[in-house]
Amino acid sequence: MKPSRDKRIIIWNTRAEHPPEEKHTWYLLIINEPKMIARIRQRLYEQLGPVEEIREYRDESLPGHDVRVLCFSLDSPKHELDRRMIYQGNWFKDRELYDRRGLGTLIDRRIREVTGKL
Repeated sequence: MKPSRDKRIIIWNTRAEHPPEEKHTWYLLIINEPKMIARIRQRLYEQLGPVEEIREYRDESLPGHDVRVLCFSLDSPKHELDRRMIYQGNWFKDRELYDRRGLGTLIDRRIREVTGKL
């Protein structure tokens, strides 16, 4: 992933359970202003609803930045979303973003790549 000039981005991935039409787990790492994160999260819930089992991995402000980091996953029966209706800024699909050992290290690395520091 190339470092971003704009420190606002959504990094995402989705994984399907078997059979795939029943449940999809969405993983999202959002770096943005707190108000925009709340809007993005609400729009995600509306598009992917009914949303089940939300797991939060990181929710913190970045010292020295005007942005916040939110990393979470949710389960949904839907396998697609209209990204332009949720956020018109930068989106980056990251196949490494899923619940696994070392997820915290990956989150730290992605934050560094986007913001230049942790």
